[in-house]
Amino acid sequence: MRMSNLFAPLAASLILLVNALFATASDVITPTVPQGEPLCDDYAVTVDGLEAPVWRCRVSAQPFNRIWPGYQRSLDQTELSGFATWQTNEKSNRVVVTVKRGDVANLDDVVVRPLSLGIVPEIDAQKREIAFDVPGAAPIVVEVNGFHRALHLLPTPIYEKPKNLNAPNLTHRRQKRRRNLYRRGSRRLRGDSREER
Repeated sequence: MRMSNLFAPLAASLILLVNALFATASDVITPTVPQGEPLCDDYAVTVDGLEAPVWRCRVSAQPFNRIWPGYQRSLDQTELSGFATWQTNEKSNRVVVTVKRGDVANLDDVVVRPLSLGIVPEIDAQKREIAFDVPGAAPIVVEVNGFHRALHLLPTPIYEKPKNLNAPNLTHRRQKRRRNLYRRGSRRLRGDSREER
């Protein structure tokens, strides 16, 4: 018997074993942090057990919007806050937020916005944790003891490159900076040309 005839079933079973080992119950992708990128130290976030980095961002410190006068708010009218993002195709993700802010003595008033989603957080004051389920890819804001230094949670759907690039209802346009855009009907799909190499 030839060696190649023995190798093919062995390789196929090895591939099936590796796929089974790395299959997860939850379909969540969290981003990696580039080296030297400053993160927000106010919160720690896990999504379905996976740690999601909390990025630092600058937001308005004012509770009202103003008409655009042609320039940004001055720096003294802003504050540092944090946001976390992840990709998911799940109908719901379990999010656990650990509050590490030094100015928060206890978790008296926790609000998860938008209120229309009806999310009621579970609060563990001993561990300083706030747990709740995020429905799908809904953007969420977690306010701890007021709206200042709120945590912004931005889940997005997982975008995949279309398998059949010659489908009749799919248009393809290559953009500058080596990025591809795919459109199927009214739905926009994204892809990256680096995957094609």
